Amino acid sequence: MTNKVYQVPYGTKDILPGEMKTRRGIENAIINVFDKWGYDEVKTPDFEYVDTFGAAGSKGDFRFFDRSNNLLALRNDMTAPIARLTATRLQGGEKIKRLCYLANLYRYEEIQAGRQCEFEQAGVEMLGASGAAADAEVIVLAAEALQAAGLQKFAISLGHVDFINGLAEEAGFDAQLQQLKDYLRRHDAVGMQQMADAMENIRTEIKQLFADFLFLQGGIELLDKVAAIVTNAKCQGALNDLRKIYKLVDAYGAAGYLSFDLGLYRSLDYYTGMLFEVYLPEMGYPVAGGGRYDKMMQRFGLECPATGFAVGVDRVLLALERNGVATNNRT
Repeated sequence: MTNKVYQVPYGTKDILPGEMKTRRGIENAIINVFDKWGYDEVKTPDFEYVDTFGAAGSKGDFRFFDRSNNLLALRNDMTAPIARLTATRLQGGEKIKRLCYLANLYRYEEIQAGRQCEFEQAGVEMLGASGAAADAEVIVLAAEALQAAGLQKFAISLGHVDFINGLAEEAGFDAQLQQLKDYLRRHDAVGMQQMADAMENIRTEIKQLFADFLFLQGGIELLDKVAAIVTNAKCQGALNDLRKIYKLVDAYGAAGYLSFDLGLYRSLDYYTGMLFEVYLPEMGYPVAGGGRYDKMMQRFGLECPATGFAVGVDRVLLALERNGVATNNRT
C-alpha cells in the first residue's frame, strides 16, 4: 500500500524553485497590467458559505461543515465572492468599481494537462458599469495581460447569451432551452442537428441556424449575415451589442485578435450578455474567459451591472512551456 504521507492529494501539485520563480514573474506581470488600468487588488477567503456561490456551486465543489454545522465550500469561482465583498463592504465611494485578484480556486476535475483540482486565476471585475465600453475594456485588458505574460499568438472568441436566448425564443423553445445550452456547452453537433431536425413549423433558415449553431463563427460579416435571417428582437439586440463592442475593441487596436462565435456558451450560468474565451494554437481549451453578469449582485441585495474575466495562470505557464519560453525544475 502506498504511503500517502509522501504524496500530495489528487489534483494538486508541488511547485518547485525554478517554476515558482517563473510563476511569480508571470503573476506580477499580469497584476501590474491590472494596476496600470486602475484596478485595485482584493483578497477573499479560500472558503465561503455554500450559499455565496449560488448557481455557480456544483457537484464539483469541495464542501465541508464547520463546528457550528454551517455548510462551507472552497471557492470554485471568484466572481461570486467579489460580488459579495462589493455588496457588503464597498457600497460607498465611486459608482464604478474596478477590482482585481490573484487567487487559488478548487474544483473537482478529472485531471489532465492544464486542468487540476487546485488551480490559480488572475482576473478583474468591473462593477457598476453597463454597456459596450465596459465590455470592450475587459476584453482589451485580457489581451494586454496575456501579452504581458509572454503570449502573443492567441485568438479571442466573442459571443452573446442573448443571441442564444433570442434564437430559442424565435424557435418557440421553453423546456428545450436548457437542453440547447447543454449541447452548446458540450459542443455536441449531433445533438444540435437532431434538435433542428425535430423542429416543426419553423422557417427553414432558422432550422439551419440551429443545425449550424456550433459553426456560426467568423468576422463582422457573420453578424450581418445572421441579422438578415433572425427577426427576434433579443437576437438583433445582441448582434448590435457585439458590433459596438467590436468597434470599441478596434479603437483600442486589438480587433485583430477578435472573431465571433455565436454558439459560444460558458459553463457558468450567471452570464447575461457578451461572453468571450481566449484560445492559443497549442492548447485545446481556453486560457482565459469572461463576460457580463448583470444579475449576480441581486443575490446580495444590490442592483449592479458587472463584467469581468479570469486568466488561468497554470494554463499560461503550460503554454509558455510548450513554446519553450518557461522552464520548470520538475521531478
